[in-house]
Amino acid sequence: MAQIAHITIGPSASGKSTYAKNLVREHDFHEINLDHCRYIVSGDESNQECTPEALKLHTKYIDSAIADELDVVVSDTNLDQKFRTELVRKFLQNDYSVIYVVFDVELDEIRRRNQQRGKNVPDHVLVRQHQQMREFLIDHPQVIFGS
Repeated sequence: MAQIAHITIGPSASGKSTYAKNLVREHDFHEINLDHCRYIVSGDESNQECTPEALKLHTKYIDSAIADELDVVVSDTNLDQKFRTELVRKFLQNDYSVIYVVFDVELDEIRRRNQQRGKNVPDHVLVRQHQQMREFLIDHPQVIFGS
């Protein structure tokens, strides 16, 4: 049976991490998250300056999960088309079934959730991410939606 990779797509504060934690708990998936990698390399999950080093670790985690034939959820925003395409290519080349899980949450709700959590993403970033998610939906009309 082929392994499965769930690729979450959505802005910060849209529910991706909650979805991933449920997959890990209920279905024995392995979660890979760039913010977690940032935390490991810098001690701060929001430190954007360490992203190149964190991406190297992220890639190692993905490669390790593939080598171990684990079901994976990549719980990042995955809004960058180039990054997402390479990620999907890697999984497909290793015989994974890839499922996009899109978090189509209204911007006002994202802002509300963002204020309630410990890490606060700047509003201009939320707006940009929300727009990127909407553009993804235009290009990919048949997707599975998270909540």
